[in-house]
Amino acid sequence: MALTVTDLQRWLRMTDNDPAAGSPDLDRVLKSAIGIVEARVGALSPQERVYRVRARSTALLLPGVDWEAVVAVTAPDGTEIPVSDLDVDLDAGIVHVPRALSGEWSVTATPAAPPPTAAASLEQAVLIVAAHLWKLQQGSADGGARIGQMPGSDAPPQGFAVPARAAELMRPYERVGGFA
Repeated sequence: MALTVTDLQRWLRMTDNDPAAGSPDLDRVLKSAIGIVEARVGALSPQERVYRVRARSTALLLPGVDWEAVVAVTAPDGTEIPVSDLDVDLDAGIVHVPRALSGEWSVTATPAAPPPTAAASLEQAVLIVAAHLWKLQQGSADGGARIGQMPGSDAPPQGFAVPARAAELMRPYERVGGFA
């Protein structure tokens, strides 16, 4: 998935003449929306990423499940551990290392991509969340209170809820946590 700020501008029905169309906030809103969706469904694209994890004895627990590959592992002391020396469970997101070292480990891994049938739903979910974030941010531009803010208050708004229609689009692809 490769949504761009231009896609978000179209979704928000912004024209080239719209003063907000060139706002750097649009990029931040889009990145935030992608992060919110990825927190629920996992990575939206199978790009190699570096994860910082803490060991649970000799097990490193990657965030989420269903991985394509583990490419490199570095111990807290900077020692590179050959991936061939590791027991890796890609489905569970667990990397077993030969010795327990406390501290932060670095794991370079590629998450599995969502199924091709999910792309359209997840892109739409990102755009819905991004539009929601944008509207929350722009809410006080007309002098009114932002959503979640008491009228006449300068206090920042409290809370954020993912719009129900975005949650419905993500639901079939949400990661299941925990152990059975």
